[in-house]
Formats: sequence, C-alpha cells, structure tokens
Amino acid sequence: MCWLHPIDDWGVAGFDRNGSGDFTRPTTPRCMECHNTWMNHVPGTLNEYKRHQSIYGITCEVCHGPGTDHVRHHEAHPDETAASKIVHPGHLSRERRMDLCAQCHSNALKHRGPAFRYRPGLPLDDFYKTLQTKHPEDDHVANQVSYLRESECFQQSDQMTCITCHDPHVHKPRPQRGVGGADCRQCHQPDACHDKENLPLAVRDNCVGCHMPKSEKIQVSFATRDTAYYAPVPRWEHRIAVYPAARDEILLEWYRTQSDPASQAEVERLRASLFDHWVSLSEQYATEYRLLAAIHACRQALRFKGDPTVESRLSQLIVSYTKTDQGRPKVRHLMTSGNYDEAFKLAQEILTLKPHDAITVGNLGTLYALLGQKEQARQQWEAAAKLDADDPYGPSMLGWQSFLDGDYESAVEQFLIAESIEPYLDKINYQLGLTMLKLERWPDAVSRFRRVLIINPRHIEGHIGLNTALRQTKEYAEATSVARQAANLTREQNLSVLEALAETYAEAGQPANAERTARKMLDLAQKQEPQKVPEIRRKLDEWAAAGRQPKP
Repeated sequence: MCWLHPIDDWGVAGFDRNGSGDFTRPTTPRCMECHNTWMNHVPGTLNEYKRHQSIYGITCEVCHGPGTDHVRHHEAHPDETAASKIVHPGHLSRERRMDLCAQCHSNALKHRGPAFRYRPGLPLDDFYKTLQTKHPEDDHVANQVSYLRESECFQQSDQMTCITCHDPHVHKPRPQRGVGGADCRQCHQPDACHDKENLPLAVRDNCVGCHMPKSEKIQVSFATRDTAYYAPVPRWEHRIAVYPAARDEILLEWYRTQSDPASQAEVERLRASLFDHWVSLSEQYATEYRLLAAIHACRQALRFKGDPTVESRLSQLIVSYTKTDQGRPKVRHLMTSGNYDEAFKLAQEILTLKPHDAITVGNLGTLYALLGQKEQARQQWEAAAKLDADDPYGPSMLGWQSFLDGDYESAVEQFLIAESIEPYLDKINYQLGLTMLKLERWPDAVSRFRRVLIINPRHIEGHIGLNTALRQTKEYAEATSVARQAANLTREQNLSVLEALAETYAEAGQPANAERTARKMLDLAQKQEPQKVPEIRRKLDEWAAAGRQPKP
C-alpha cells in the first residue's frame, strides 16, 4: 500500500485474498538486487538477510565491481593515479557494458545461482535467465534493454549502448529528461527527420517525444478508491521507432497553446484522431484477450474525449481482468481445500475471459489429475507449457505424473525441461533426486540432493534424500553428518529425520548410537504417531541386541 503522487491518493497493489489477510508483499532477493548494491542473503529463505553486512542503495560498485581491493591497493600506492583493481566499464566489450544496465533494466529475472553473485565484466546470462515475454504488460518491471536491442538505431551501430544517451555520473534534473535531440544528433543529422518540414518549428527538436514516447508501465498497477489497475509509473519507450500517435500528441499540446482559429480546429482534429486511435487499440487488445493492455488503451482514449461507451467498456474490462487476476489464486485455494467442483467452475470462467492464461490451464491440469483423469491432465499441462515457455509448472507436473506412474526416464526428461526454465529451484532438483533414487543412479542422486542443499540449506527432505543416496554408496561418514544437520534443524522433532539418522548409525556399525537415537524416536512417536511405536520398539530391541554382541 502506498501513496500515489500523480493522483494524490492511496493505492494498494495486488495481493492474495485467500492468503494471510494482510497487504504485505515479500521483498525477494531479485527485488533487493536491483535496489541495493549488496546484501548477505540467507540461502533458502525468501527474504531473510544479515543486515549488518549490507550495502544499501545503488553505489559505484554496481557498475565497477567490489571496491575492497581497489581501496587497499591505492592506500598502499598513494602516488599511483591510474585506477587499479577495479572494473572500468569503458574497457569492456559492448555486450558486457549492456549487461551492466541489463542486470536491472531487463527481464533477467531467474537466478542461475545464489543471489548477489553477478560481477561487472562477466556475462549476465551466466547468472540469470532472461524471460522472453510476448507483450509489454508481461514484462516483470523494466525491460528497456530488450526494447533498445529491437531498435534499428541499435542494430545498425556497433557502438551504441545505454550510456550513449545516459551518463551514469551526471544527474539530469527531471524536467530535462527525455526532451531535446542532442543525444540523437550524435548519430543523426537534423535533416534525417523526414517529417521535419511538416512540424512547427517549436517541436522539431523533440526527437525523443516522437520516437521514444512516454507511457505508463501498465504491469505496475494499483487499486484506488475509484478504480483498479491504475498505472502511475511513467516510462520512456526504448524501442526507437516511428510512432505517429506520439507525434500527434506533441502537436496537440503545441496547438493548444495557440489561439488562432486554424490551430483550434487542428486541436479538435487531433483529439478526435487520437481518441479513435486508442479506441481501435482497445478493441484490438480485447479481441487478443490482452485485458490489461485494453484497460490502458481505454484510459488513453478517455484522455482525449469523454465517451459513455468507452467508459462502459473500461468498467467491463476491469471486471473481467479482476476475475482472472484474483481468480487464479482462488482456484489454487479451492484445490488445496478439496473443493474441486468450485475450482473447476472458476477455472472455466477465467478461461472464457482469457483462453490463453497459462496459469489457469496448468491448474486445470492439476484438477484433472486430482480426479484421476490423467490423460486430460497431461493435455492441459502440455498446453500450459506451450502458452508460457518461462513457466516450469507444465513440464514439472508432467514429470511428477510420470514419476508417480513409474515412468522414471520420462520423468527425468520433463524435470530437465523444467530446470532449463527455472535453473535454481530446490523443488525441481529434489524431484530429480527422487527420480535418480528410483533409477538407482546413486551418484546422480547425490549430486542432485547436494544441489538442493546449496540452494536451500534448510530443505529437510533434501537432507533425507542425500542421506539415503550416500548410504547406498556406503559413504556413511557424510551420510551421518547430513542426518545430524537435519536433526539439528528440526530440533530432533522430526520422526523421519531421526529414523534416517538411526538407520545410518546401524548401517555404519554403530548400534549404540542407533539405539540412543531410536529411544528419541520412541518418545516422539508416542506423542505424534503412536501407530509407529511397535515398529520402532522392534528396531530398538534389534539395535540394543547388536550393541551387546562382543566385537570380533
């Protein structure tokens, strides 16, 4: 929830109405990476950090790399004037310079490794997987680098980068941003504009306004007391191109300053033209089921003319998009609560409004699976995978169904596809580890479970899986250590963990330790799972007897 300065009102961002009931959002490591220089993230947590080791805000090190060695070197060599032990972005290749900005101004969203590990001068793709979105409203937040790459200006140059127009060392006052053509004239001659002679003298230099028009980031929206999906954050279009509507809006603003009848007539003509332009776009987007884009287009049309029909359409679009936006988490909530009929009904309603919604299509597949309709489930998961190549849900569910069916080779194939989409996820690696156990590929299982614990050191099932795999390869020392770690993490209150530890001790020829752990298991089972008490007593007696046997 925040104060929206453009309209002087409160706004609330989307939240799960079936969740915890508050208005908070987790601040993930990927959020913090773009808004801070460095933070000591605790692996395996969504938003836990060791605060005393943080470097808040955007500092020089974001583009120049860690400065510790640089400072130490120049303190030891005070007469040396050339910068040493630091990255000089001007000496990097064009692609590596682009990466400096792309670390935050792109869809480089999914980690390939731990957070805060990217360093200037290294390929960004080694650290993040970039989402391939279809439309601007699908972008995460900022995606200027991707759009700049689509520009003819960029493609026909071997030197152009973000800093061609943006000087990171000079703060440009807000009124001066995005105006004038000085940056453009670094490459273009004034007569390169084919429309120049048709423009009033006062606006001829506004290259950016025509070719990089400002609009709202419609994927960043809020609900206010009066409306929903209001986008208050403006951005400049970084796909440099010809935008006739942008030119017309610049002309409209100029003609409004003129008082002669001809200028006022031109005002009315331009208003009508821009209104028709945005109405046409809203209709096009609606037919493409791009509801958020259609909402934005309606709002743009109403800037130029009030119209009851467009206002009604805007209200209807907001109702439809709200149904899909708030319906997705509700479908999941109904599924987990066992209300399958209501979940089916709501999912079908969402898909009538947005047939290509990959999340709902995937959820529908899971609903079919819960009802035992495996073939229908597979069809839905396959469709979800095709609709959104950046979402691992479809292939991961296909893999899990194959695992449950005993088709472990197919499961591996699907899980590897899911991993290529989400490279650093403990769940996918855990599922791969379980599959490797079923295939008796012990070293591969060990490797996968170790990766689980690198990603999430608190993953209890990952500890148990690694313990199981290590016992198969007779690596009892490490297997014991892993089981002890899990026991400490669970404060010896997890029966499965204690069982794994006891079994490891027994297999390692340490019956006394196995007996001691089994007694803890017995006490815990009597409180939590009494049905397991007889089996634990049997093992306890077995290990106690083994402990009394004389050593050879």
